[in-house]
Amino acid sequence: MAGGTLFGRTGPSAGRASAPTRRRRRVSLVAELVLFFVGATLGSVFLRSSFGWPGLASAAGLATALQYAAGTRWTGRARLVRPVAVAALCGLYVVWVYLALVFGWMLAWTVSRPLVAVILSLAVVALIGWRRPVGGVRVPPVLPLGAWIALCLLGWVREDGLIRCADYLRFRSDPAVTLAIPTTQALAGCTAGETLRLGRYPRRVWEAPDGSRYVVVTQPGVDPSLGTPVPDPIAGSICEFAPDGSRRNCVGEYKTQVIFDSESLDRLFIGGWEGHKGILYAVPRTDALRIEQEVHTEGGTGEGYYDPEADEIALLADECSGLTRFRASDLSPLPALPAPFCPGETHYDAKRHEGIFCFAPVGPLGPLLLGTGDYLSVAFHGSPFSPRLLGASHPLRYGAMVWGCEFDPVRRVAWIAIANLGVIAVTDYDTGEVLDTWWAEPGLRSAVFDASRRRLYLSNFLRGDVLAFDVDRGREVGRWFVGRFARYVGLTRDRTALLATSNLGVVRIPLPPSGSEPQLP
Repeated sequence: MAGGTLFGRTGPSAGRASAPTRRRRRVSLVAELVLFFVGATLGSVFLRSSFGWPGLASAAGLATALQYAAGTRWTGRARLVRPVAVAALCGLYVVWVYLALVFGWMLAWTVSRPLVAVILSLAVVALIGWRRPVGGVRVPPVLPLGAWIALCLLGWVREDGLIRCADYLRFRSDPAVTLAIPTTQALAGCTAGETLRLGRYPRRVWEAPDGSRYVVVTQPGVDPSLGTPVPDPIAGSICEFAPDGSRRNCVGEYKTQVIFDSESLDRLFIGGWEGHKGILYAVPRTDALRIEQEVHTEGGTGEGYYDPEADEIALLADECSGLTRFRASDLSPLPALPAPFCPGETHYDAKRHEGIFCFAPVGPLGPLLLGTGDYLSVAFHGSPFSPRLLGASHPLRYGAMVWGCEFDPVRRVAWIAIANLGVIAVTDYDTGEVLDTWWAEPGLRSAVFDASRRRLYLSNFLRGDVLAFDVDRGREVGRWFVGRFARYVGLTRDRTALLATSNLGVVRIPLPPSGSEPQLP
């Protein structure tokens, strides 16, 4: 093999070379394929959560076979093998470059500078190897790409449950935001360079109508072995806080997320999950926090909606396996309904009995596994339940992953934040047609619409910002850093501020009076 390409070695038949030369080439080829397999495994490691290690190894093995086929000169009827393999590898490299850019945007802060230097060095070696092998071996570009992707994803897992004091100090530098509820009182002594390990941290928050208390749902951190343990870890999945942010009591286990407010029953209903098992808690709305009742489900209960008039709580399983329903007044079970959706967020207007599930079956396998077509999110009528697909004819539906969205039930517009593409799709709520698209940024998760100010507020989950968009012009008009793992943003009861959750706690962002926002040029 006299030459080389991005996809491997090509050249005249190895039979014309001497035996030692053929051996060296075989060793080099095997080394390059091993490096490619390692890079493909690292670059596709996100597949492990859905398909396990065997699925990941199979995907990397198939990519390595394509690399071998693309770098081999075929003859006769097999001549089409190489161009087909090259085309397939080009597609894979587009995906790997895209993942490296998106994960880098969201997670570069988790990778240390020495590791960044190692990745850059690998990239330089791979670039040099296009023309001249290093030690007789060409380092495939997928190796630095895959290593970068894997380091970013590893950083996501490693940082979940930690607070970098540098982030807290950055948060403190903005006088416009305050920490209404700190995850830990240890933040008061936080110093640059220190990392705190949390027991739990907030996912969402409920504010009492009279402002007398907050109820916060929480989740545990992923890795309990890193950082300095805080002296006052949150001890339950549901916690009650006083208006000054001091903790009163915590109850419950599991990871909790959805909070349903029932004024008529004087209860809060809180859904959670642990693995493939779910739970629904009932706690007092106006009295001291305690578990009054609980029921368990077969699937994780991450999202859903509550319809007071129908006396119905509907929970969506984290596995997209259907709608589990209960009668709210006594938590007796109601017949389950088919609903192949597992949204990151749900908004529901109980007066109109309509809402939106923020969910898109990303990738080609999603629609096949769920038995649906491609779409951007799901509008639905709650009583009786009837779903309707949004964005089902727009090209973005083929590659969209959606965590957050919101809708205006008056003007019949939905805003769908496509987390992996960094785009907000403005959609007609009734027809499902995409009316406009705004460039935002990758990683957007939670969304809330402020009708009086004509603003859409969104949280960037991993970067830790809350963004404000002017919905009439589709432009970003504000940004605040609130801490990492910013899963939720919502308006306060009096609509004068935002409440956002992060690993720092519950952050309060004051808003200007309605109508006083500066005009955009």
